[in-house]
Amino acid sequence: MYKITKLDNISAAQEIHTTKDKIYTYSDGVFSKSLIDGSELETLDFNSENHLCVFQSDVLAYVDNLTLKVEQLKKETTLVDLPFHNNRINSIALSPSALHTIVGNENGTVNVVHNISANSILKFTLFSNGDSTDFVDFIEENIIMGSTKKLMLLINILEKGVIAKIQAKGIITSIITSKNKIVYATREKDIYVVDIEDLSNITTKRIATIDDEIIKIVFSYYKNSVFVLSKKSLSHVDFDSNLENIDIEIEDACSLSLIDNNSVIIGFETSSMIIDGLKSQQDENDEEFTRPADKEQKKRDKNLIRFLSVDDSATIRLVIKKSILNNFDNVEVAEANDGVEAMAYLDKNPDTDVVLLDWNMPNMNGGEVVDAISKIDKLSKVKIIMATTEGGKDKVKEMLSKGVKGYLVKPFRPKSVIPMIEKLVEVIQKERIAGE
Repeated sequence: MYKITKLDNISAAQEIHTTKDKIYTYSDGVFSKSLIDGSELETLDFNSENHLCVFQSDVLAYVDNLTLKVEQLKKETTLVDLPFHNNRINSIALSPSALHTIVGNENGTVNVVHNISANSILKFTLFSNGDSTDFVDFIEENIIMGSTKKLMLLINILEKGVIAKIQAKGIITSIITSKNKIVYATREKDIYVVDIEDLSNITTKRIATIDDEIIKIVFSYYKNSVFVLSKKSLSHVDFDSNLENIDIEIEDACSLSLIDNNSVIIGFETSSMIIDGLKSQQDENDEEFTRPADKEQKKRDKNLIRFLSVDDSATIRLVIKKSILNNFDNVEVAEANDGVEAMAYLDKNPDTDVVLLDWNMPNMNGGEVVDAISKIDKLSKVKIIMATTEGGKDKVKEMLSKGVKGYLVKPFRPKSVIPMIEKLVEVIQKERIAGE
């Protein structure tokens, strides 16, 4: 049985987004923030004439006339205020780390904007035949999608090149992406899933046809599926074409967001509605069943301390990795070649405990990584140690005020890494005990 909670004071005509405990909505230039139960409502009037808005990791990107604006909500600061003269913005998206914003323009181009430096770091012409870039999204931190209503392109922004072209099976009205799939709805009321895990063998499959005009689709990562909001109904369909119509009367719905795999929130012109209990009883039984071996693995993982070594020098990464693995038990060390790779890894592994971070790296330096991590709530417990040359000490000291726990001066010997790691391991273990 579904549980319905109506929130009469939260309107969500254009966009609605949720975190673990908050609801963010956008309607006619007014941005609202409240707790998940609708209490403690706060509104900000941006006087925007454009309804484009996207939210990620406490960062809000929206369009005001011909200007892209990016706000860091927690610190109430403007990151980007960038005009696009005489070029209408059709679509925007934030990267998984909220470090970049991608802008799709009416003239068929995309711009990638660096939210820390507030500069457009890449302008790329996708469609030169008069088509506009109607949809954009990030597949990964450095892989983006730009699309017209008929054609999707995947672009590597580091190499500034198209890596795949995908022809739509109809006129696209709503589209969502993940690391290895693109799901889109068409004007013909069909839903397709595109498997992009192997770019040399991209496949497209129709998984459902909906009775009404489709408004929005959202991913549910539980059993590879999507929720579909149409004019009159809410449906759930998995990638094996199993369609379930959720028996709830819906009229004049405008927007949809996933709260968790068991609940969604629907936005209306003058209110919002939370729907809980969307898993079937069999799904819940399957999820609760855990073999003894799985339970033992979870127990071991609970004590595991996870490190990420970020440096463009493979030699330095090896020194750090061996120092940790040879001197500590129950640890895991991952590696990243630069800041972009690091943020992509952290997005998928937010339970990382310690990041050992170089300052001077291509694509995204250590200071930019620190700033990006500070904006992401799910990375608030990550502890950072920075490495730099003697000449960069002052820059790193500035980072200490932003939460960096310590720094190492290059060149350093393997043994010099150990004392700082010992202190961090002790702190992490104490925090875990206190949190139990």
